[in-house]
Amino acid sequence: MGIWAGPLGPMPATDDDCPDTPHGAIVDRANQRGALCENGGITYQFPITSAISQPDPGTYPVYAKDLNASSSFGGHYSTMTHFVAFTKGKYKGARIAFHSVPQLSNGEYVQTFESVGTPAQFGQSSGCIRVLPDDSVKIWDWLSIDDEVHVIS
Repeated sequence: MGIWAGPLGPMPATDDDCPDTPHGAIVDRANQRGALCENGGITYQFPITSAISQPDPGTYPVYAKDLNASSSFGGHYSTMTHFVAFTKGKYKGARIAFHSVPQLSNGEYVQTFESVGTPAQFGQSSGCIRVLPDDSVKIWDWLSIDDEVHVIS
């Protein structure tokens, strides 16, 4: 179900990386992959675009969900949907979350959908986990407050 084998290949994470809870998620920054977990097993994998140096590996609880959010990081104003926050940035303290690829005020996206999960975009995020629009809805529907997110790299 939903195994994505894009330019970087399949995600090397295993069921052992999943939270041992009814619902959870994995972030693998090194391989630009994410996964949803159920009862300790991977059920869905998806490409991501993340920062290189944050969030640090660890276990984080989902603490906020906002259907719509905005940002001025990167020197431009952008909006995004399905914002599922699970930690704060170590440099500026901004919320770090899964969310849809941001859209600029002129309607353009900050990156093409085809580039999500590719080496070319690794590090283009300020800290959040950018995902494709359909995946942002899936993550939003899957994760609840206090569900765990395991950042493995």
